[in-house]
Amino acid sequence: EPFKTVDGLPEVPLFWLYKATNTNYIVEGKSIEAFTAEDKYIDILRARKPAEWEFEIPGDYEGFTAADGTIDINDGCFNGESIVRANGSHDARYTVSGLALDYKKYNKIVVRMAVNTEKETGMGMYFITTNESNWNQAKCVEAKIDKANDGKFVEYELRMGENSKWNGNITALRFDPIGCAGSYK
Repeated sequence: EPFKTVDGLPEVPLFWLYKATNTNYIVEGKSIEAFTAEDKYIDILRARKPAEWEFEIPGDYEGFTAADGTIDINDGCFNGESIVRANGSHDARYTVSGLALDYKKYNKIVVRMAVNTEKETGMGMYFITTNESNWNQAKCVEAKIDKANDGKFVEYELRMGENSKWNGNITALRFDPIGCAGSYK
């Protein structure tokens, strides 16, 4: 059937577009939820919980953006490498915003990570709250990364609740995986 035009532009029926692009969708009342992911990932998307990042879908950053570091999601891992900055330093940062995490419910963050680096380093988890909306060192919890663990997965528990600034709703997190040259997953 021919498409209608509105202001000289074609009006493409939504369900025709879904069918033409083989897009899965669910209609619930007046709401339509469309999935462009492969069928095998739809259950993973539906089962997602707030404040749990599993990185199970290739190419899905789960809301994270990168600065001074690469990012690749593959084989259930968040893979990255720090990039040399103009001043010669390394400061890879990964940020996720738009959160509304109750500080009482989420008082620790567990990171399982493997690091390949030439020297001892550390990681930092920065946060922004409804009470303080800027990034700073006072709103950071850090952990040392021992070079002896080079390339092996290690679980790090960051006790966010021990930082006095961890209060109100947490609206954004910034993860600094290493403070030197290297790669991580």
